[in-house]
Amino acid sequence: NPFRPNDGNASTGLNFTGAAKTGIYFLNLSRQVKIEIYTVAGNKVTELFTVNSSGAVQWDVRNDMGRDVASGFYIYSVTDMETGERKLGKLAVIR
Repeated sequence: NPFRPNDGNASTGLNFTGAAKTGIYFLNLSRQVKIEIYTVAGNKVTELFTVNSSGAVQWDVRNDMGRDVASGFYIYSVTDMETGERKLGKLAVIR
C-alpha cells in the first residue's frame, strides 16, 4: 500500500491483466467472504464475493462499471459470511 500500477516497479503493483500478481490482493481470508470497497465519501465502488476462497481474492481495481478507479484513498470492508465477523481497512491507489 499504496497501489502504484504505473510507476514501473512491480513491487508496488501492476495493472490488472487477469494474471497472478496483477491488481490488488486481499489475503488471509476465510472461505466465504464479501469484500466491499468504498470511496472516503462513502460511495460504493464495488463488491466482491467468494464462496470457496483459497485465502486470497484478486481485485481488478475497477468499479462496478468496469472503469479503473481513480487515484485516491479507499475504505474496504471484509465480512466473513459464516461468522458475520467484519474487518475494515484502508488502501491508496496512485495512478
